[in-house]
Amino acid sequence: MVRARQEVLKEVQAAQGRRTAFFLRQAIRSAGRAEWGPAPLRWLAKVVGPTPAQPMVFQAYVRAVSAQTERRQRREEALSPWVQPWRGVPVVAALPARRGVQFIAAGTLLAELGDLSRFDNPRQLRSYLGLTPSAHSSGARRRQGALTKTGTSHARRVLIEGAWA
Repeated sequence: MVRARQEVLKEVQAAQGRRTAFFLRQAIRSAGRAEWGPAPLRWLAKVVGPTPAQPMVFQAYVRAVSAQTERRQRREEALSPWVQPWRGVPVVAALPARRGVQFIAAGTLLAELGDLSRFDNPRQLRSYLGLTPSAHSSGARRRQGALTKTGTSHARRVLIEGAWA
């Protein structure tokens, strides 16, 4: 379920990108903030393009974003019943007490990691998640590079987004 939710999130972002690209191609810019709330959508509904097809294309993009957003909300609502009978529910319920971790992030993390007791120490967990820096050492010289990014990208993404929060 969390992977299906992630796929819908990618589709929402793609639909939003197509909508934004349409306005950039038409050189339509709002004087207000760059949000897509109700006020900018009302303003855009009043914008008249040079051709009759432009409002029709605009409405199609808006409907696509709305449909994908509603689909995402349905997936998020469907997650809760699936988590309740799961044996990892106590951990999923406890993780949101940490700063930056929400219910969906906790469920995603536990679904991707599975049984945490298989990791003997935090170093193994970090290595599994690809959160350890790469090392390039030769003789006395020691360099550390970017994250190795091995392991599951879904769990790593959730942890990084939690850190941003």
